[in-house]
Formats: sequence, structure tokens, C-alpha cells
Amino acid sequence: METNKNGLEKDDADCDHLSKKARLKEKTVYEDLEDVTSDTGTRLSLHRKDRYLHGPTPAVSIDCVESEDLLQSLEKQRYEVASWEQDLSRILPSNIAVSVLQELSPNGVLMKTSQEDSLNQLIPDDIQQELGNLYGSLSELLRHFWSCFPVTSKTQQEKVTRMRATLERFQYAKLKPFQDRLLRDHLNTNLTDHLNNMLEASYAKFHNWQSKRVNLKL
Repeated sequence: METNKNGLEKDDADCDHLSKKARLKEKTVYEDLEDVTSDTGTRLSLHRKDRYLHGPTPAVSIDCVESEDLLQSLEKQRYEVASWEQDLSRILPSNIAVSVLQELSPNGVLMKTSQEDSLNQLIPDDIQQELGNLYGSLSELLRHFWSCFPVTSKTQQEKVTRMRATLERFQYAKLKPFQDRLLRDHLNTNLTDHLNNMLEASYAKFHNWQSKRVNLKL
């Protein structure tokens, strides 16, 4: 009977102790302020850590080049460039090359079936002279036009604008009448193709320059 009494008293003491501990925890611990950590991830099991760190590797084996091999290869290339010598032993001599070109040119030994009338036979002398004058005048105008680029000053901006207008006047006042004359005389109008191409190239350059200026101002 005494043993049962002592056991009950011990149980009551334990319950009282747990109750006091629960009340103490309730007063000192705030669950809403505790760090909430949840580990719901899956553990990663790596058999080869190097493949995970460096990415996938190709199925076939590739020999890695060591830095020492690269240096040796570089030195070899430098040596070969420094020791290179020009070898013209297999180059065709100039006199033979000229002879071959003549034989392969129209009316040459190997081009007897080719016929090509010379410019002197097709184009009258006055047309040839006027064409030469047009080339000389346009070349001088284009020299002034292209010398303005790159445009780095206000003076160059004014000059390139003036030259653009001058080129256009030249095309309509000089080149266009010459082309009309070629048509009237039933001559080849391709004679002026190169002159027109040079003018179109200058117009395109001026247009691109103006477009860039407008974009910079916006």
C-alpha cells in the first residue's frame, strides 16, 4: 500500500513538473517569431562530381591540349614565319605571261574565232573626245566630294552639301545630253554606265551621311 502511494505521488510530481515546463515555454517561446525551415528537397546523389561541376561530356573521348603544347605550337609557328623565304622558282616569267595573254586575247593565235571591233572603229572621234572630257570633269568633282569624308567640321558639312548639288547639276546639264546624243546617233549607251555608277555611289554616300546626322539629333 505504501508503494502505491509513493508511485502516485511521483506521478503527480512529474505531471506538475511538465505542467510548469509547458507554462514556462508558453510565456517565453513565440511560435510566430521562430524561423520556419522546411526541407522538402531531394538529396542529390553524385557518382561523378566533376561531371556535375563541368557540365556534360561528349560520348567520345577528346584529348585535351595542355598549355605547354600550345606554347610549343606557338613557338613553332613564330619560327616558321620568321624563317619563311619567297620562292619564285615556279612563277611564270613576265615575258612568257604577256605572250600567253596576247595569244588568249581576241584575234590572238588561240582566239581566231573571236571578233572584237576596236573602240576607234565603233565610236566617232568627237564622241570619244567628249566622253574623255566628261570623265575628266566628273573625276575632279568627285575628288572634291570624297575628300569631305569623314565630315568632322561645319565647313566640311557645307562643302559636301554644295558638292552633292554640283554633281546633280553635272548629271543633268552634261551627262544627260550626252546620253541623248548617243541614242540619236544609234551608238552604244553603255559608254556612260561607269559615269552613272560613280554618281550613284556618291549619292548613296551622301544619303547615308545625312541619315546618320538625323538619327544623332533625335
